[in-house]
Amino acid sequence: MPRVTLPLNAPLTSRLCVMCGDEGEPKLATFHRIPPAAWILVIFLGLPGLVWILLTSRSRTLQLPFTEECFRRWKFGRNLGALSFFMALCAPGGGMLAAEQTGDPSWTLKGIGTAIVLLGFPAFLRYSKAWGGPSCVAIRDQETVIWIPSDEAAHALSGTTPPA
Repeated sequence: MPRVTLPLNAPLTSRLCVMCGDEGEPKLATFHRIPPAAWILVIFLGLPGLVWILLTSRSRTLQLPFTEECFRRWKFGRNLGALSFFMALCAPGGGMLAAEQTGDPSWTLKGIGTAIVLLGFPAFLRYSKAWGGPSCVAIRDQETVIWIPSDEAAHALSGTTPPA
């Protein structure tokens, strides 16, 4: 996926869908950037890690071209990724509760294993052809850097010509 740097408040220069490269309509897309190390803090510290995410994360809303189908798939994939993250936060506690109720300590490890699998699911969605769409690389004061799945749309948005 090519990276595209979009200046803040720049006009939309292309109508090619950022996912499939077909003709699309401008839609508002909100991107969030959370430092990667913050997720490690959440795993090991819990609530203090979540507070750190709240303090260090940035978000920006951009206008990008999407077809209706691609926009629906992208939004669904993002919601599914968020749901799996919150389920992953609950899985170890559920495993510990099941271990206490059944007297079988292996449920704790099963809960932790489930959390690890669920935390990997958003990464699968991000790079999946069916659900993955544009994702944020960096949010700076005057620009936003995003990955765009469609090479044609990336070149059209950045104003460059594709390699021959």
